[in-house]
Amino acid sequence: MYRILIAEDDLGIGDAVRSLAEKWGLQARYVKNFRDVMEEFNDFDPHLVLLDITLPFFNGQKLELTKKRIPGRPGADGGKG
Repeated sequence: MYRILIAEDDLGIGDAVRSLAEKWGLQARYVKNFRDVMEEFNDFDPHLVLLDITLPFFNGQKLELTKKRIPGRPGADGGKG
């Protein structure tokens, strides 16, 4: 089963996306603590992240830069290889 991590600070949007994903047979988790987005990312090991680019404490641009440093992830070499 594919895992989707949803990082959205609007609860209505996040719940709607999670509900649809689950109806489609996907395992979805909603980020609850925006100070620890990377911890939730690492714990859940998602196949896909749906990300609000203007999150409090941790925005989409910061995640993009951070994920490039995670060994074994696509883009982990910073686009050098």
